[in-house]
Amino acid sequence: MYLKNGDVQYVRWLGFISVDEAKALDGARPVKLEVSRYTDEPGIGVNWIDVPSDRFVQGCLIESGAFAVTSESVRLLLS
Repeated sequence: MYLKNGDVQYVRWLGFISVDEAKALDGARPVKLEVSRYTDEPGIGVNWIDVPSDRFVQGCLIESGAFAVTSESVRLLLS
């Protein structure tokens, strides 16, 4: 994950969370997650979606790790 000061920090992956759930978390901070690809399908043999190298996934950082934030799909941010 990239912090606002430009530092990179590795944290525990907590999965996906909706925008509303993320906003409701006490002490949660928005972060940019460096992700090369993702899927929103369960199981094996799923379709992967590549994330362009100039984009980040919207993340939500809490004390125990980071979630990727979704609305109808994963939210992508410009670098």
